[in-house]
Amino acid sequence: MKISLSVLDAFEQNGKGALRKLSDHILADGALKNDKSAIRLAIIAHALSNVLEKAYYRTRKSVWERFSRKIREGLQGVARGEPLIETLENALIELDENFGRYSDNVLHRSKIRRGSNLYAWGLTPTLASNLVDVEENEILSQSGQTKMVDEEGTSVSAEKRLKNLEELL
Repeated sequence: MKISLSVLDAFEQNGKGALRKLSDHILADGALKNDKSAIRLAIIAHALSNVLEKAYYRTRKSVWERFSRKIREGLQGVARGEPLIETLENALIELDENFGRYSDNVLHRSKIRRGSNLYAWGLTPTLASNLVDVEENEILSQSGQTKMVDEEGTSVSAEKRLKNLEELL
C-alpha cells in the first residue's frame, strides 16, 4: 500500500490535519473495497494524528525515538507490501503502555471513532464493527455522543449510502 508513505510523510511533518484527511480517504476506500488492511491503516493514521496532538507522548525522548523508528520502518514496510500492520498497531499500544494506559489506548479509541464514521457513512453497525474489530455497542455508544449520525434525520437507502461513500473518494 503506497498510501502508507503519505501517512509516514504526514507523521514526520507533524501533520495532524493531513493524517486525519488521509485516514478518511483510506477508510472510505477500504470500506468500498471491503479491504480490512486499508481500514487498519486508516485507524493507524487516525491514531497517529491523536498521538501528535498530545505533547506528553514526546516527554520521554528515548520512548518517542523508539516509537518513531518503529512507525517509520513499519510504514515503509507496508509500502513495500510487507504485512507489518500488526507491528504498527503494537507500537501504538506499547507507546500508551509507557504512559500507564492499557485498555483505553489510543489505538482502541481510534478503532471506535473510525467505526463510528463508517456507521455514519451508512454501513450497518455490525459491518462497521467487523471492519474495525470492536464491539458494536462501542460504535453505537460513540455515535450517540456525537451529532454526525443525527444530522440528516432521514433514512437513506443502501444504494444512496454506497454512492455517498464513493463521493468521499
